[in-house]
Amino acid sequence: MAQWQKSDATIDSNKQHALVLKATQLKTVPTMTIKLNQHDKQQCISKLQDYFDKELDVELGQFDADFLLDFIAKELGAAFYNQGIYDAQALLQSKIDTLNDGFSELEKPIR
Repeated sequence: MAQWQKSDATIDSNKQHALVLKATQLKTVPTMTIKLNQHDKQQCISKLQDYFDKELDVELGQFDADFLLDFIAKELGAAFYNQGIYDAQALLQSKIDTLNDGFSELEKPIR
């Protein structure tokens, strides 16, 4: 059985697919829109400008950096979002497994 390796925990691919299917059936899967607050957006724009300047020796203006950030968010954002979901699922599954182990330790033998 395949395992999804995310962060320090794993989640069974069947469980992951079941969660996605259940969310789809409940129609709770949100549309993918990444909206950064102004402060975070400006920090990202500054980082893009610094990267282009230092690594590519290209001056990226405010408008172009803003446009590029919007493109990245729209076209690539879902991949980062999905990875965050997988990491959260794996972490939660790890915590549930730990709780289940604890419950097993609490069981009393039947005489």
